Amino acid sequence: MAERSSEFKQVKNFLDAKKKLKDIPNLRGPQTTILLGLMTVMPEEVKSSGILENPQRLAVIGAIVNYQVGLNDRLDFEGAKRKDISDLTQEAQNREVSARAELDATLINLPEPESKHVKESINLAVEEIEFIEKWIREKRDNNTIDFSSIDTYRNLVNAIINVTTTSIIFGREKLSPEKQPNDNKKTTIEDLADKYAWVMGNNPPNNAKRAVMIMHNIAMAAQIVDDWHGRNIDELLNIPSYASGALKMAENDKLAAKAILKRKRDDYKAKARAL
Repeated sequence: MAERSSEFKQVKNFLDAKKKLKDIPNLRGPQTTILLGLMTVMPEEVKSSGILENPQRLAVIGAIVNYQVGLNDRLDFEGAKRKDISDLTQEAQNREVSARAELDATLINLPEPESKHVKESINLAVEEIEFIEKWIREKRDNNTIDFSSIDTYRNLVNAIINVTTTSIIFGREKLSPEKQPNDNKKTTIEDLADKYAWVMGNNPPNNAKRAVMIMHNIAMAAQIVDDWHGRNIDELLNIPSYASGALKMAENDKLAAKAILKRKRDDYKAKARAL
């Protein structure tokens, strides 16, 4: 009964949020999606953050999402290591540069301390994502890649993007990791797994982290579906994905691979509901 009451409340929050966001001018799709998810889980916290009355911060969120797309495309084309698509790789690099310029332009409109902190967070996120992308492609190239490493790869990249974007709304202090990597030593995949372990956990210490954890598990379930439907393009670019991992595990049996992915997707959906 309590679970059904909670679900009813979230449906009401969703409908209320959808109505409220319609009244905000110049709100783009990516901004709406992020805010809709957060307002469904924790409407009062979003309201008290002041983000809905702050067009400068809303613009930054939209620019970050756009930049993330450009960054992802550039990493995918570069990571393919195909000389026959050098023109497409250059186009992707140009799109990323353009998207970053747009993002930096929106940051100028934030107050100086906030602008500096957001820029530092974004730069750190890019460094971490590039490290993870290099790590998974090295495993691909030396044939040590497996489904577990792909799961780690997808989880970490999505967690970094989720935390970086959400921290603009709630502030870095509410989303700080329990474990910080040691600045005096070379970063490892284990360091990043420790840093973002709370995103994949089960016990959120505050509502902001709970919202991030719910959104993360929903995003991971969607990532599995996206990987399967995009498997042919990913194969052309040699991108490690849930689809390639499941097909390898199932020895290219598509029905068996789909069953593996369904179980994984159901696990993420169940975890999102439990949070």
